[in-house]
Amino acid sequence: MLEAVGGTLLLVLPYAYVSKANPTLISELRAYGGESGRGGAFDPLLFGSALTVGIALITQMGDQVDYLRLMPEKTPATRGRW
Repeated sequence: MLEAVGGTLLLVLPYAYVSKANPTLISELRAYGGESGRGGAFDPLLFGSALTVGIALITQMGDQVDYLRLMPEKTPATRGRW
């Protein structure tokens, strides 16, 4: 239980810090027009690039899940292997 709370805290803490340090960040990000300044114009090249990166990350996550599935049970005896 304590590990789950600590993990959640570590997940939320950076966002809380950044939002406290710069409260207008969300609105600035929404108004950002990109490096070219074209705003929300669709660019097939950029879309394809983002899709390629996304697919690569999805397959990498699937590979990681498969690797973790084959790991031995976490017990006091196998703690060092984890």
